Amino acid sequence: MEKTRTCEIFVDEYGILRVKILNGVTIDHEDVIDNFVVARHLTKGRPILKLIDASGYWRITKKARAFALKEDCPERTIAKAVLVNDFISKMINIIIIKRRKPQIPIRFFIFESEALKWLKSFQQK
Repeated sequence: MEKTRTCEIFVDEYGILRVKILNGVTIDHEDVIDNFVVARHLTKGRPILKLIDASGYWRITKKARAFALKEDCPERTIAKAVLVNDFISKMINIIIIKRRKPQIPIRFFIFESEALKWLKSFQQK
């Protein structure tokens, strides 16, 4: 497991990149770059399934969010599942994402087991 100022990042036994955003952090542009560099190192630069645990309390700057959205492309991400705290957070994020028209499949989940099941459906047989 690698740890940055804002995240814990590792590839699990299913080959899924897991990113746990640390509680109470504010993620800035440099943090996002650092997190993506660590992720690329762990994945050896190949496209991978991602599980982002965003269920804690944290913030992200506009510049960091814009960079992260640009970097989440099919060349790096097969599909992304995001864990959130509750149903309201899930619905708000769904509305926001639909407006941005992501290039990759992305879904929000409250339960990790459901997120993993969805991500595993993208694994090549």
